[in-house]
Amino acid sequence: MLLLNSDTVVLPTTVEPLVRFLDEHPRAGTAGARHLNADGSLQRSMDDVPTLLPDALYYTELYRVPAIRRWLSQRCAWWSDHDVEREAGWVNGACMMVRRDVITEIGGLDERLFIYGEELDWCYRMKEVGWTVHFVPTAEVIHLGGQAMDSAADRRAQLLMKRANCTSTGNTAPPNGRRLHRNLGDHRRRAPGGDPPRLGCGGRVSPSLR
Repeated sequence: MLLLNSDTVVLPTTVEPLVRFLDEHPRAGTAGARHLNADGSLQRSMDDVPTLLPDALYYTELYRVPAIRRWLSQRCAWWSDHDVEREAGWVNGACMMVRRDVITEIGGLDERLFIYGEELDWCYRMKEVGWTVHFVPTAEVIHLGGQAMDSAADRRAQLLMKRANCTSTGNTAPPNGRRLHRNLGDHRRRAPGGDPPRLGCGGRVSPSLR
């Protein structure tokens, strides 16, 4: 199944590399494309499973320090050049191909995760039952998206949405979903310079402003 946002432009190189990768890797549950802005510049679209230190560096804006930025680019998938095929913690849902067997086994996106976090949660659930998540840079798609949510007010809005999600699903979400919220905390995408914040948002991540 190809999950594709309505604000994407499919290129000749979008679909076939994803199909080929899944055919060649039977334990790959999903493969995500390399996202581009309308001008052809990179739009960051995958990362490792969120951890505290990189997220703290983003929210304190210490990632702007050159030495820290270099360290992040060497250790964190989000900050890389997105030019290497790799196993990832999650891929952007604006363009990701998912194996039918995965949907049969774990179900689809959790509709209770409104706007932010659904594809991150989905990838996490895939990995918990033994599937792998992969980023395939030879598959490229243009994602028009919105403008970067980078102001203090926007960050507060994101945190309020996150709290609402956790509150609404805290007692009713399946065990895997509760564990994801508890262990991963605030799921945000780190973004250099004017790039969008790190948000697992079902493909609705804003384009990076490089």
